[in-house]
Amino acid sequence: MPVATPTSWWRLGEATGQVRADSGSAGVTQSDAGATPVDQSTPGLILPHAASFNDIDQALIANDPTALRCGVNVPLTVVSWVKITGRTTVHNIVWKGISVLGSFEYGQRFNPGFSPTDDRFESLARTTGGLTLTAVADTFGQVPIGTKCMIALRFSSANGLRISINAGVSDSGLGSGSNIRSGTGNLCIGADNAASNFTEGVIGPVGIWINTELSDADLTTLYASGNGFDPTAPDTGVGARVLQPSRNFLQSGIRLG
Repeated sequence: MPVATPTSWWRLGEATGQVRADSGSAGVTQSDAGATPVDQSTPGLILPHAASFNDIDQALIANDPTALRCGVNVPLTVVSWVKITGRTTVHNIVWKGISVLGSFEYGQRFNPGFSPTDDRFESLARTTGGLTLTAVADTFGQVPIGTKCMIALRFSSANGLRISINAGVSDSGLGSGSNIRSGTGNLCIGADNAASNFTEGVIGPVGIWINTELSDADLTTLYASGNGFDPTAPDTGVGARVLQPSRNFLQSGIRLG
């Protein structure tokens, strides 16, 4: 890996079966919860692997992966590669917890405005003091529909909550001196834990660093690599905790392998 190894990272592009394996150290291995693996290796696209989501009932979920909780003096980085293909609703891209009632911990989302020029990527976090922090990627500006982007959420007590797109200038910094709450929420990709705010588009790969706030140089390295992670690395997740389908928006709990 070009930077610190993520706690968890997923290629999301497995061509067969339901497993979405974790190549990080936490072993939060996911199963297909309706997402369709797609080959993104055609000319002009950044990613060799990803999964498509339909904005209706496709998502990936892990029941309360403790390795992905934050807490007091725990910095965080979440990096995802995303291509938004529809702008009718809010799309939760990576989300831990439920987005309503403050029972979430952190997340990335696409937020459509009143017009396409108002469309923005956002990072959100809920503090131990009960405040919701929102970092809006105003410097990057309008989200280009149909174009892949690298979204980076970064948080530390020293720097607060930040967001940057394609390793560009960071926005916000709200919440310096605070901490992200440590909750028991599920980790979802393509929706939230309340089976809402589904993503319409392509996501992958996704990486989460717990207890690490990547530097600007790290993000530049990830973006310059063309996919942010090594898509050919073997899946070496420990414990093989699995995200799999269920009756409720095709999701279920963790399966120990």
